[in-house]
Parts: sequence; structure tokens; C-alpha cells
Amino acid sequence: MSKVLVLNCGSSSVKYRLYDGERVAAKGTVERIGEPGGGPADHAGAVRQILAGLDLTGLAAVGHRVVHGGRRFTSPTLVDDAVLAAITDLVPLAPLHNPANLAGIAMARGALPEVPQVAVFDTAFHHTLPDSTATYAIDRDVAQRYGIRRYGFHGTSHAYVSRRTAELLGRPYAEVNTITLHLGNGASACAIAGGRSVATSMGMSPLEGLVMGTRSGDLDPTIVFHLRREGG
Repeated sequence: MSKVLVLNCGSSSVKYRLYDGERVAAKGTVERIGEPGGGPADHAGAVRQILAGLDLTGLAAVGHRVVHGGRRFTSPTLVDDAVLAAITDLVPLAPLHNPANLAGIAMARGALPEVPQVAVFDTAFHHTLPDSTATYAIDRDVAQRYGIRRYGFHGTSHAYVSRRTAELLGRPYAEVNTITLHLGNGASACAIAGGRSVATSMGMSPLEGLVMGTRSGDLDPTIVFHLRREGG
């Protein structure tokens, strides 16, 4: 039975699962990356530590969660140099996440050069957003020139929860409309109609939307100018 390793490189941790067929053969988390007196110095060190502790005999592929795929990536994608360059170009839209994702991919590619690396994008599930919810109320030409739109995030989570809900209800996925919540240090909501994302709280970056652990979520833009004027 072929094995698949899944890596989720976050801003300060790396979560992993090793699947042997459908069985979870190993799982864990390396935390406090880069913290003084904490874990590994960087994400490459964390992935190196994970790989060293696993039996990777028969490994068929490594799957990587990548937070921002922009408009280009709408499905799982086999990683090559061009894909890495495109993910790098999207770093300004996810500066806390895409660099960590890239570090994990680079380390796994270097350590396992013969094993295919596959990127799975948080934004991909939301490529079905209609223009009415994906478009910001700014000049259309400016938005198109600079790629300003609602991309949405936590797509793999929202997709799984909505599919699982349909299973538990015993109904076809395409006939179930749901509102799903991803609640963690980062949080988002998503409306799903017939298996398609039609509205979501996160926007161009993972900063928009709900109040989160270290992100304020939506703020009235006037607050910035008010603080500058009143607070000096």
C-alpha cells in the first residue's frame, strides 16, 4: 500500500500526517519554530526533524497545504519550479503563511527528490465565488490590474465540513446548502450552495473578516485616520 505524507506548515508550527492507504500511520506537530529556547530554528529544520522520525518506505507523494494560490491555482497542483515561482509571487498577499509553505516544500523536495510534491491551496475552493461577492467596490480597472478581489481561505476545511455534513444528513452533496465555520487562531465563515462556495468572510488576504487570535478582522477604515488625527 502506498504512503502519502501531508505537511501543514503554519507560521510557527508544522503539522503532519503519514497515511498508509486510508490508515493514519503517524501524526504530530512540531511547535514553537524560531522561538528562543523553543523548537527548531526554522521550518526547514522542523520538516527535517519530521522526516527523520518517519518510516517513509513506499512513499508515493507529499501533499502540502498552501494558503494563497491567487486566481491561478484552482485545484491540487504538482509542484515544479514554475509553481514555486508563482507561489512566491503571492507572498505579499499572505506574508505570514506562504513563506512557511514554501520552506516546507523546498525542504521536502530536497530530501525526497524522487517523490512528487503536490500543493493543495486554501483559496482553490473559493474560485466559484460569484462576481457579486468576490468584487470590491473600487475602480474595476485598478482591481483587475492589481489582482484585488476576494479570494477566501480555509477552503479545504470548509469543503470537508460541508461534504461531511451532507454525509451525516444522508443527502447528496449537490443538494445541501450550508454555512460552515472554521474556528481556530484564524477563523472564517463560508456559505456553500450545492457544493460551491458562494460567499466567505476572508477576502484578499487572511486578515479580513471575523475577529481572530492575532488579527482584528474587519475594521472601519476611518479608525486609522481618527487615531492618526486624535492620537498623533
